[in-house]
Amino acid sequence: MALNSEAPWDQFCPNDYVKRNYASPLDVDKQIVRLVGRHFTDHFGGRNQGPVKGVDVGAGANLYPALCMLPWCSEITLLEKGPKNLDYLRGQAEDGFDTAWDAFWDELAYSHPRYKAVHGERHERLRQVAEPRPGDLLELGGSAERWGVGAMFFVAESMSSSGEEFRTAVDHFLGVLEPGAPFAAAFMLQSEGYEVGAYEYPAYAVDQPAVAEALEPLAQNVTYHELDFILREGHEGMLLALGFRRTG
Repeated sequence: MALNSEAPWDQFCPNDYVKRNYASPLDVDKQIVRLVGRHFTDHFGGRNQGPVKGVDVGAGANLYPALCMLPWCSEITLLEKGPKNLDYLRGQAEDGFDTAWDAFWDELAYSHPRYKAVHGERHERLRQVAEPRPGDLLELGGSAERWGVGAMFFVAESMSSSGEEFRTAVDHFLGVLEPGAPFAAAFMLQSEGYEVGAYEYPAYAVDQPAVAEALEPLAQNVTYHELDFILREGHEGMLLALGFRRTG
C-alpha cells in the first residue's frame, strides 16, 4: 500500500501534466465543463444572493474547475499540496491564464450565458478572486473555514492506494462546504496509478458504488455521469458526481 505521505508530490511536474492532459483539449473534458457549468448555473443563476467563496481541493495543474466557479465567486481557494503545482497556479492567477485554458472557457461561454457575460474580463476576474494556498486535503477536516461551492477533480482516488485515505479525502472535502452548497467531483474509475514525468503516483481503484458510498454521509441529490473515455492504460473510464452538501 502506498500512502499519500509517501508519494513524491515535491517532484510533481505541472508542465508535463498539462502537456499530456490539457494542451489539446479532450472531448471528455469539454463534456465535463459543460455539465459542471450547467450544474452551477442551475443553482446560482437568477438567485438574489451575493457571490460565494469557492474551493478547489487538490487543484494541481488543472485550471478548469476554477473557471467553472468563476462567475459565482468572490474568492476561490486553490488548495494544493505540491510546491511546483502551487507555483504553476500562482503564475496562472497572477499573469493571466495560458491560452490552453481558453478552449475550456469557450465551452462554458458558448453553453451558458452567465459565463459569456464575463468573457471579456475572465483573466482579470481570476486574478482578483483566485488564492492558491498550500494545504493537505487529509488535514483539512479540522478547518473552521467553510465554502459555498466546491470542486474536487481526480484527487481523492489519485493521492494514495488506501481506501481509508480515499474515504477521508471525500469526507473532508464535503465537510468544509456549507450546507446546501453545490459541488462537482470527478474520479478515475479502477485506476491502478499513473506517471507524471519520471515519477509514479498511487491510486485507489473505485467504481460508482464505492464513490456513492463515500459521498452518501454528507451529500444529497447527487447525479452521476459515467464517462466512457480511456485517457491512458490502467483505468476504466471516468465518473462525474454533481450534487449538494447535505443540509440535515
